[in-house]
Amino acid sequence: MDMKMEGIRRKEQPFAHMLKSLPRRPMQLLPALLLRQAPIGHLTEDGLDLIVAHLCISRSEVGRAYEAFSGNRRRPPNKTLMRVCTGPSCRAYSERGDGAEVTTADEEIVIEEAACCYLCGMAPVIEINGTYLGRVSEEAANEYVHNLLIRLPRADEIGCCALGNHIPIDHSCLPGTT
Repeated sequence: MDMKMEGIRRKEQPFAHMLKSLPRRPMQLLPALLLRQAPIGHLTEDGLDLIVAHLCISRSEVGRAYEAFSGNRRRPPNKTLMRVCTGPSCRAYSERGDGAEVTTADEEIVIEEAACCYLCGMAPVIEINGTYLGRVSEEAANEYVHNLLIRLPRADEIGCCALGNHIPIDHSCLPGTT
């Protein structure tokens, strides 16, 4: 074992210990990814390296599998995360966004695209901190963006169904956006 992996194992000792409970088979990739993300909300580079070493699969294979699920994060979560679904059904009901991520200057609020939230029957869909809202109009989405700075309104307050997500968003209402 090389020195780098030994350092990673020491640093990620609780995860390395949990990872040992999984069989060393590629079919254990998803459980391993979920095991790493659950306690901290994202996949660390060191966690990814441990999974690669334990399951004897390539980094690119782990990365592709991880990116396939819209709830996975490669960086620590922000205080408020709004994700806009860009799956086929959501695109059919609304204009597709420009693909740009928007973050407030204090990094408290992030608005980003999600490949697909798998709530096609409720399109268009947005997700705010893990809560999905469906059949969201452009006006309702913009209202959410405005209200994120104050509080999260309930879905029924702005006329959409709690479940799904996607719509183009007017980012100009966020102060200090980048």
